[in-house]
Amino acid sequence: MQTRHHEKTGLPSFDERAALLGENWLVPEEKQSRIDHAINRIKTFSAKANIAKLGPIGFSKKGNSLEIVSFAPKGGETKMFKKVSLHKNQSTRH
Repeated sequence: MQTRHHEKTGLPSFDERAALLGENWLVPEEKQSRIDHAINRIKTFSAKANIAKLGPIGFSKKGNSLEIVSFAPKGGETKMFKKVSLHKNQSTRH
């Protein structure tokens, strides 16, 4: 049975489910796969990128646990990618 627009399914949203599961809902293999994909994207954008200079790369421990960051020696974090948001009048098609 399909719900109407004003009705809720009773299931928690994705964000609520992720919060319930905590930070460890991604298996280590999936985490490493996402980090490897991020490194490959960086190399695609800039072939001369020196990945060793970026420092250790991993998932954020301070903010959103799904963001990939570079860790600084004193414990700081730098986001690897900007968030892109689409406004109502923008679309992904050109």
